[in-house]
Order: sequence, then C-alpha cells, then structure tokens
Amino acid sequence: MLSATWNWLWGMHDDVKDSIMFFVKPNRLKGKIEKQQMRNCSDGGEEKPPKSYTNSQFIGLILGPLLFMITLLFFQPADLSKEGVAILASTLWIATWWMTEALPIPVTSLLPIILFPLTEGLDIGTTTSAYGDEVIFLFMGGFMIALAME
Repeated sequence: MLSATWNWLWGMHDDVKDSIMFFVKPNRLKGKIEKQQMRNCSDGGEEKPPKSYTNSQFIGLILGPLLFMITLLFFQPADLSKEGVAILASTLWIATWWMTEALPIPVTSLLPIILFPLTEGLDIGTTTSAYGDEVIFLFMGGFMIALAME
C-alpha cells in the first residue's frame, strides 16, 4: 500500500511536470500519451520499474536538511529574529527539494506544515490557513474547469 501511494505521488509529480513543460519539450507529450496508454491497458501491462534517484535528486535529498541545520545553528544576523531564521532555514530546505525534485512535489509542498511549527517560525494555525486561502481555491477551481474542458 505504501509503495502504491509513493508511486502514485511520483505519477502526479510527473503529470504536473509534463503539463507545465509541454511548451519547452514537445516530445514529452508523446511520452505522456504512452504512459496513459500503459495505465489504461486492460491486460495489466508491464509494471514500471521502481523510480531510481538521479545524482541531482540524491544530492538534493541530503543538501536540503543540511542547509536547514547549518542555517538554524550558525546563521545569526543581528537584525533577523529567531522566527525569521527558522523560516529562512525551512525555506532553504523546501526550495532545495523543490528544485532538485528529491521528493514528489505534493510531498515537498506539505513540508511547511511540519517545519514551521517545529522550528517555532509560525504556529500551525497560521501555516495551514495559508493552504486554505480563497485565492488558492480560486486558482484550483480555474484549473479544474480547464481540465474538465480539456
């Protein structure tokens, strides 16, 4: 079950990446169609091999928490509060994982819910309320309508 969920998250990650990058690499659309056909195959099709990490992903997986710890422990500017340093350290970790794609984007996007309260940068209520902002739902609704029309 855990493996299936993990593969589903990577599939979502790849789908988002394909939909955003379609104008950069037109050949990706061909791969997306082939993936969709493989998913729809009624005879079970071939199982995809487990996703293996590239060098950049593995480096990002290690570098994110390392930057977080270094910033929390050693970065103490006079005009930045303790909470500001905590948010900066968390942002470095999240940005590193986002750029290197060390984990699927849906997993990385939930990291602030854990890190901000843990470091006492922001309380959990303030952090999670940003995920439910009305502008977020406006964009989500627009994207859902666009997908339905597609």
